[in-house]
Amino acid sequence: MSTTATQPLFELFAQPDRSPPGRARLTLGERMSDVWEGLVSTGTADCPVCRGPMERAGQSGHCLRCGSILS
Repeated sequence: MSTTATQPLFELFAQPDRSPPGRARLTLGERMSDVWEGLVSTGTADCPVCRGPMERAGQSGHCLRCGSILS
């Protein structure tokens, strides 16, 4: 199996930090908690990999942009 990137990976994964002004960057644990909270409460969240739209799919989350699965 092979994978082809349709855009440079640095563009896909290099996203601006969205931490509130004056606050340190989120830890991985904080980021994952935020994603799960969004998926559980509203069924959507920003993907922790590419920041694209992630939707709840049963007991997991599926990114509509990069295809990442969070379970």
